[in-house]
Amino acid sequence: MDDELPVLMRQARQLLAKKSYPEAVATYQTIVQCEDMKHSKDMWLRLAWCYEQMEAWGDACAMYEHVADMYQQQGEADAAQALDAKIQNICAAWIPKDEILKSSEVLQVTEVLEKTPEPPSAMDFPDLLNELKGMGDVLTLAAGDVLCEAGDPSEFLWLLEDGVLGIQLPEYLEDGEDMLVAEDGISVLLGELGLFTRQRRSAKVWAKQISRLFQIPISTIEACESAAFKLAMLDLLKHYWMYPILSKHSIFERMNDVDRRALCDLFTPMHIPSGVRLIHYGEDHDGAYLLQQGCLFFVCESETGKEQVSSMFPGDMVHLGGLLHAYEANYEVRTATSVHLLHLSRHNIEAFIKSRPWMVDILLRYSRRAAWRQVMHPDDAYLWMTNREIHQRRVSLSRDG
Repeated sequence: MDDELPVLMRQARQLLAKKSYPEAVATYQTIVQCEDMKHSKDMWLRLAWCYEQMEAWGDACAMYEHVADMYQQQGEADAAQALDAKIQNICAAWIPKDEILKSSEVLQVTEVLEKTPEPPSAMDFPDLLNELKGMGDVLTLAAGDVLCEAGDPSEFLWLLEDGVLGIQLPEYLEDGEDMLVAEDGISVLLGELGLFTRQRRSAKVWAKQISRLFQIPISTIEACESAAFKLAMLDLLKHYWMYPILSKHSIFERMNDVDRRALCDLFTPMHIPSGVRLIHYGEDHDGAYLLQQGCLFFVCESETGKEQVSSMFPGDMVHLGGLLHAYEANYEVRTATSVHLLHLSRHNIEAFIKSRPWMVDILLRYSRRAAWRQVMHPDDAYLWMTNREIHQRRVSLSRDG
């Protein structure tokens, strides 16, 4: 069975990307039975996380308890304690309904809570795609028709329903060309990078045969006021833009897939107008920033004492030292344009770091670099060379770069 391990692990990662949690559970259960993986805390944590996504709370707690015991046996008391706290949080939220009915006091509280509107939840992915289709028009391309050229402004999102599109992106594809295919039961969403970052197109896309797409104006998407739709789009941003970017940043690439996806949920979106000094020299400024849209100026002193200004663009990350207490910036950050940022605060990441003490040492070393080296740029390959597919109710996701 150990000979099949690389294949099983690849299958498990693909199932996680598709959010096919029951199938992922079955695969991880097989993996942790392999001799080389029986004591892999990482694999057991992934299995527990899958159970949690399925709301199989009892199984999730059992897996987390197993990992907590492993930590305890290996002398990692802090990690074991962090997992115990997580188990307690799950148990506190997981109260069987018949237990509620046994207490008249709790029943009265429940009646009050039922009158309180629940916070909106994100629509699921198939509903999101149906909503997007309703915002767009059907576009039919003949063989050879060009959908967009590299350098075009990002005005539309597309959903390929039928046909084959050619992609030319020589900066990132070794052979200079690739294809997107809408097979039976699989649709392909492309152009979301333009939606999320508003950068110009980085690929030429054309029809290799008669192809049918939905063309959705980005302005219509941004004008939608539905809370469930906005939350679903935020999930899309986190999992299919933030996640591949963080995997290409030196500090976060060593994390396992589950931890990196969990980290994405700790960021908070924010919008700041142009001309604002976001971080001042010598300031103990809370948290780090991932730039989603717009441009930032990074200002520091060169070795000769002169002011040195460089630009930051979508995908860049700055002020990781701000995740540590009492870190004083030896640079300034200003908004060159209005920007959309994703803010990671000390408060949100505190528990995350506590159970991963190796992060403290890395953050300390990073914050001691020369000022100009404290901006993280991702490997540009994230623009294209990532697994963008999702199979869920006959739908998958890809992108146009």
